[in-house]
Amino acid sequence: MRRYCFVALAAAAASGCFMKKPDFIAYTHEKAGFAVEIPSAWTVIENRPEFNPGVQLLAPPVKGRRAVRRSMTVDFYPAGDKQYSSIEDFISARTRSLPGYSYEELKSATVAGIPAKELAWRKPLPQSPEFSPKGAMVTRALLFSYGGGFYVLADATAEGDPEDAGGLFARLVKSFKPAQAGR
Repeated sequence: MRRYCFVALAAAAASGCFMKKPDFIAYTHEKAGFAVEIPSAWTVIENRPEFNPGVQLLAPPVKGRRAVRRSMTVDFYPAGDKQYSSIEDFISARTRSLPGYSYEELKSATVAGIPAKELAWRKPLPQSPEFSPKGAMVTRALLFSYGGGFYVLADATAEGDPEDAGGLFARLVKSFKPAQAGR
C-alpha cells in the first residue's frame, strides 16, 4: 500500500498539484483612482508623473527567459491626455497596418459592471540576442470610459504562452474597483 501512495504522491507533485498558488495583495493607485488585487511576488512600476496615471506589473523572471516577462497594466487616460485622448485613439494606434503586427476584431466585455471593449493585438519582439524567445508579444486589453477619461487593463504574454496562465488577469479584472479618477 505504501508503494502506491508514494507513486500517487510523486505523480501529483509532477503534475503541479502541490505547487503553491500566488498570494495576492490589495493595491490602490490614488491618482489613477482604482484598487485591484495583484500577485504579491510581482514587481510594481508606477508610471512617471509626466505620463498618464497607471501601473505596470511584471511577473517574476522565468528561468531561461531573461528579457521577456509577462506583464499586466492598469492605466487611466484622463480627458485631453497627450498620448491618447480617447478610446478610439488608443484602438487606432494598435490596429494600424505595420509589418508583423496583427489584431483581432473588438469584442464586448464588462469590467466592474461597466461596458467595455476587448482588444487583442500581436506585435513582434525585438530581434536581438538579449531577447528570448523570438516571436511576438500578445496583448489582451479591456477599455472602458470612466470619470472623464478611460481605463485600459491589459495582459501581455509571449506568443505561445497559455492565455491568462493561473487566471491572474481574470482575478485582477474581477477585483478592479474604480474610484473617481484623477483625484
